[in-house]
Amino acid sequence: MTMSGDEPLGEEVDSRLHKLVSKITEKEAVESTNIKIIQNPRESIKLAYDIVKSAKEEVLRIFPSINAFRRQTRIGIMHLFKEAVEQGVKVRILITGDEQQIIQIINEVSLALPQIDIRAIDKSLHTRIRIVVVDRKESLIIESKDDTKDNSYDASGLAAYSNSKPIALSYASIFESLWKQAELYEQLKVHNKMQKEFINIAAHELRTPIQPILSLSELLRSKISDNNDEQKELLDTIIRNAKRLQRLADDILDVTKIESQSLQLKKE
Repeated sequence: MTMSGDEPLGEEVDSRLHKLVSKITEKEAVESTNIKIIQNPRESIKLAYDIVKSAKEEVLRIFPSINAFRRQTRIGIMHLFKEAVEQGVKVRILITGDEQQIIQIINEVSLALPQIDIRAIDKSLHTRIRIVVVDRKESLIIESKDDTKDNSYDASGLAAYSNSKPIALSYASIFESLWKQAELYEQLKVHNKMQKEFINIAAHELRTPIQPILSLSELLRSKISDNNDEQKELLDTIIRNAKRLQRLADDILDVTKIESQSLQLKKE
């Protein structure tokens, strides 16, 4: 059976049912997505702990400063992470701040919880928010209102919670980009250190044979008679190039000392 000028009735019904189901599904999805603005810092910090406790697979945390991390440790964040890793949850942390201080934090945490991965974010990428992403399904963003405060509640401002998976995936993507950047920075530091060590060793090894070549050449030249100009010219060439190599080796060593901040200038 068909309707005049239209598609078969069965296809039309199927099409209408499909549109109706799609609308209902979209409405349920919107209703099930919870985006909440939280003004009370105590409520937002409690929620942060609650969603970390609910983690099944992964917790991603970004701390905007070393102070922010220290404040959280004082109210038991490491105990919470310990419970999470014991349940098989992977915990990764990014901290913005001075590299040496973060290395100290990494060493402290590694003694108690070696399962937790911590990396440093360059200070130039300073942010004023704490980010929590759990299982890439839930996210919580907490504003850092005043980083000088000793109390987490006084230091925190507005917060935004969401159980929207796309939003959580977006924050997870930001985290992964920063994590990868931190990893590449660590590799770059290792390569840079190896390069400096190689240059330093090469410069020292270069200086070792230059000095005897220069000394013996000058000694030999002093013993050549004045009428032997050809031999003098050859030795002058050796001496001149040996001195050039010596200056080059000295310059390389000075550069490595400048980079390592160990160069001592002598006033004349």
